[in-house]
Amino acid sequence: MSKVKIKNPVGQPRKYKSAKDLEKRMNEYFEYCNREGVHYGVVGMCVHLDIVRTTLLEYEKEPEYMDTIKKAKQRIESYNEQMLYKMKNPTGAIFNLKNNFGWTDKLETKQEIKATVTLEQLLSDKDIEL
Repeated sequence: MSKVKIKNPVGQPRKYKSAKDLEKRMNEYFEYCNREGVHYGVVGMCVHLDIVRTTLLEYEKEPEYMDTIKKAKQRIESYNEQMLYKMKNPTGAIFNLKNNFGWTDKLETKQEIKATVTLEQLLSDKDIEL
């Protein structure tokens, strides 16, 4: 019985062969944003990396790339968090944080019920008859 060799793996080869290559390009993105006054964002970073967002998510599943991508995303999240305090209208930063980082609006509901109950109301007729 002969073994069949697969000549070409399924899918395209990775654009970034190592986490270091990816990290270098991510740092170039942040430098570009700082130099040009562009807001940090996940999609903007993907455009700079010349990959689509879903490809970034696939890279993030790989142990070799996971920490590098999480650090870059954390940097973007931190930037957007700071924008909440700096901007007059932080709607864009809020949208980014909710859609890319799982932030949610926290709603608190406090409900207080006061009732006066007599002993007769608590006990049944059988309990009252002694």
